[in-house]
Amino acid sequence: MSTTVLRVIAYGIVGIMCAVGVILLAIALRSAVDQAMFVHDAVRANGTIIDVRCTSKSLRHGYQCTPVFRFTSNDGQMYMILSRTGGNFNDFRVGTPVAVLYLSDHPATAQIDSFAQMWAFAVIFAVLGLVILFFPLQILRAQWRQRRLTAGIT
Repeated sequence: MSTTVLRVIAYGIVGIMCAVGVILLAIALRSAVDQAMFVHDAVRANGTIIDVRCTSKSLRHGYQCTPVFRFTSNDGQMYMILSRTGGNFNDFRVGTPVAVLYLSDHPATAQIDSFAQMWAFAVIFAVLGLVILFFPLQILRAQWRQRRLTAGIT
């Protein structure tokens, strides 16, 4: 293959990695903004873990555990919610009291008020986006530096 074709392929790969990294960062930002708006508008309540549902992911990765919690809203209604976030770690045990945040007009939106439960999605996507962006940006930076040196600009 000619040098030009290899260069086009390399720049294509770098471009795709940059695009994927930016998309992941945009997803993380959107999730963080949505979560921050939820926290700002939410009402606090006390809840209790009533179950921890674990499903087998694979032999290598163990179990995916998701807490189920119960809380009473300000209008006296009791709600039982399966958390949106789970993992192969489990900080929650049946009977454990937890702080719950929910929107007063939509109690079914309730979430356990913990960093992992509320922010894990945004953090994971931000880290993945930054890692994916790091390498192509370093390649582009090295190319830019090389061009400046070749042109005699310091």
